Amino acid sequence: MTWARRSDRGDPAKVLERRQEPPPVRSCAGCAHIRLVKSEFDGRRILTCSHGMQVGQRCRLFEERRSE
Repeated sequence: MTWARRSDRGDPAKVLERRQEPPPVRSCAGCAHIRLVKSEFDGRRILTCSHGMQVGQRCRLFEERRSE
């Protein structure tokens, strides 16, 4: 029998538990650099990153928002 991945080895109950866990969330929600900006064209409010990165995926510049 051939194993697909190294993580498939070990206790079958733990392997099943690992497979059923959702992947960790890697969104940029809660980042200090996310801003709500009003669009000049149609007046909609959109989320933008002050570093110019894509909103929705956590990047290497992620900083936790601090309450003030």
